[in-house]
Amino acid sequence: MEIPAAQFEEMLRYPLTNQDFLKENLKTMYQDGNGVYHCLLVTGRDRADGLLVESDGSCYARYAAYVPQARALRYPVLAELEQKLTDAVDFIIQDGTSHTSEGNWILDFDELEEQTGLAVYDRPFLQELIGDLLCSRPEVADLSIEDGHFDVTYYLDFCQGYEKKEKPQQTLRKLIAQGIPADTYLVHPRDVGFIPAGRLEASDLESGMLEEWSDILDAEIIELGSGGYGQEFLLEGIPVNRLRAFDDFLSQYAPRMSALPTEIKM
Repeated sequence: MEIPAAQFEEMLRYPLTNQDFLKENLKTMYQDGNGVYHCLLVTGRDRADGLLVESDGSCYARYAAYVPQARALRYPVLAELEQKLTDAVDFIIQDGTSHTSEGNWILDFDELEEQTGLAVYDRPFLQELIGDLLCSRPEVADLSIEDGHFDVTYYLDFCQGYEKKEKPQQTLRKLIAQGIPADTYLVHPRDVGFIPAGRLEASDLESGMLEEWSDILDAEIIELGSGGYGQEFLLEGIPVNRLRAFDDFLSQYAPRMSALPTEIKM
């Protein structure tokens, strides 16, 4: 039963208001001997939604259920196609995210038909429709349709085989073990001067003399670059007073170099 859009909107707002068309269709709404309710599907002109009504002998919608896509119920073939499209999109997403570890996955039209029963070859409308549905999914970053296949790019967080590769943490200990340049200085945005970390060698790590400074040796280097006297770096999370103590320790340690720049306060 289709009624004017304004009347349908009014019915949604005030379902207990008497409606003449319900009075005229009382015999179509009833419960049969098998306990099955026979209802009246009410839609508004040019609207997709509707109401499923069983008035129970009344002239108003005593029992009603809102149906978002009510018009599809009038055309079962549309509901069937919608289900096939939903199944196809779900399969493409599941197939891609479960197989790719790099984010890209290609699915042939023939494979889609074999797995879901939906044929899209030479049916560009269905191809584009599936493409639009895929692009609305949070898993999909990009999509192209060409040469008989869907080429889908997925966000890596949704890919089951993807393993996040954490960037290796660089530390002073690693620099020393690799062979730190002599003109390497530990600095800090606050006033600690230039701490001559370049005096240290790999053998110093093995000697055990640096054990009490493990917090500094293992702190992450958050900035590394060239400065006025050579290579400079910053450490994360080390207090200024701790850095000053480390500087005092190094000043008492025999230097690798015959001459180092005079400490300059920043």
